[in-house]
Amino acid sequence: GTKEGVAFHPHPLEPFSSKACRSLFQLMGIGIEGENKEVDPSLYIGGVHALESVLTVTPLSLLEESDVDNICGLLDAMASLVDSMNEIFATEIDLDSSGFSLRKAAARTLGSTLGTCLGETSSTKTSQIRCVIDESDKIHTYLRETVYPKLLLSSDM
Repeated sequence: GTKEGVAFHPHPLEPFSSKACRSLFQLMGIGIEGENKEVDPSLYIGGVHALESVLTVTPLSLLEESDVDNICGLLDAMASLVDSMNEIFATEIDLDSSGFSLRKAAARTLGSTLGTCLGETSSTKTSQIRCVIDESDKIHTYLRETVYPKLLLSSDM
């Protein structure tokens, strides 16, 4: 990591990042083999908020390729949650507070990650802090070409 021009080696998150990611994925219902399972909404909400930190603070070099694949899957799932709000409002489905809070958390995290992704590009970013969104072409492309258009289409309803 870098702080005010001083490089930290090893990065302070190095011992924890990949293991923390795998724990986060399990918390959010993605098993080690990638299978999905039902998760308590309050745990998923906490996981959504934690994912935002992973995406905006953790350097890509501290994660494994499978972590990047799982992140893309979670981003897609969050976009689907946000997309479902239009149907809920249109049909006046009674949504409990945890269901609404989950969608609100997903919208906030997606907004933050899309803002980072669509803001300064990696080549023009002035901050010394580099994160997964800046460094992973796969996640960057997934956000720009899959998640962002999906959300734009859903907002047009």
